[in-house]
Amino acid sequence: MASEPKTQPTDVDPVQYCRELPTDRRQQEGARLLEIFGEVTGEQAVMWGPAPHSWVGTWC
Repeated sequence: MASEPKTQPTDVDPVQYCRELPTDRRQQEGARLLEIFGEVTGEQAVMWGPAPHSWVGTWC
């Protein structure tokens, strides 16, 4: 019996999330990555996780 995935789409706006990153460089790189991924996939970005802001500053 399979359990539900722990990671789910959230209502967090990826563009706003990138704007709130701690440094200008991270904000710029995040925005550029959203552009690139959108161009390549043709899809809108989606934030995933139970707590999307819990890892800001450690991973990004």
